[in-house]
Amino acid sequence: MDNFLITLTTVALMLAYAAPGFLVVKTKLVKEESISAFAFVLMYICQPCLVIYSFNQVDFSKSVCIEMIIAFAVIFAVITTFIFIFFFLFKKKATLDNKYRIFTMAAAFPNCAFFGIPILESLLPDHPEVIAFSTVYFVVMNIIGWTIGCYVITGDKKYMKVKKIVLNPAVLSLLVAIPLFIFKIKLGDGKINTFFTTFAKMTTPLCMLIMGMRLATTEIKPIFANLTQYIICIIKQCIFPLFMLLCMWFIPTDVLSIPVKQAIYIMSCCPVAIIIQTYAEMLGHCQKEAVNTVLLSTISCIITMPLMMLIPIFN
Repeated sequence: MDNFLITLTTVALMLAYAAPGFLVVKTKLVKEESISAFAFVLMYICQPCLVIYSFNQVDFSKSVCIEMIIAFAVIFAVITTFIFIFFFLFKKKATLDNKYRIFTMAAAFPNCAFFGIPILESLLPDHPEVIAFSTVYFVVMNIIGWTIGCYVITGDKKYMKVKKIVLNPAVLSLLVAIPLFIFKIKLGDGKINTFFTTFAKMTTPLCMLIMGMRLATTEIKPIFANLTQYIICIIKQCIFPLFMLLCMWFIPTDVLSIPVKQAIYIMSCCPVAIIIQTYAEMLGHCQKEAVNTVLLSTISCIITMPLMMLIPIFN
């Protein structure tokens, strides 16, 4: 029950971050066309700092590296499995309506970094090292998103290229974080650490501010009127994490520790990733459906996430 209450209060606080964003757009202090500028700050400044900050929380060791590799493989396998399942389930419908392409990606992409890290810090305060696994999760999503994801959304195979795997903000920042991690170079307690920590800590508030801004520019009724969106949210926030948990169940705890399993499960329970909205806007496909699905998922997670934290893995 403690985990239920901690998750409930943490999620409620994060949703409250969206309120100022909603108000500044509704009062026209910020124009709708300016919202994308905030998204660029999130993606190209805060996100790379978050990656470096996350790896700075864990000490290098052979066992940690092995856990990261295994976590990478498990997360990659589960996400791609879900994408392929829904790609084929929606294949006929997607030829008539592109929104099913967005739904395919939404079913498997959690908001693991921007939304998941505050939950991890609240539920697992004695294991700050698990924050690095949020970056592993996020990198997997970026690799899949910039390749398979863009192909699913557009149907264009040109996105299935190696350079799409490497040339994205998450992976590029990882090229800085990994050498620091391997050679045990810490940011210390000085101004450099303050620089990266400050921008890293901005990710969640800024992400939710953007969500609030988008909510202010969106009609309320379509968010709650589409039955398929509810189904996708249930799949993403309930079925997807349970499937992830099932896959990890067969991995011995001396290979993948309990805190790491808990962290991966927590991140899997997060709402639909805001990056789905970013892809839709970038590729010019079904932006409204993407925004509505992300918003509905984020709002509904105040119910689903606390309930999912009652799973016995935390006992």
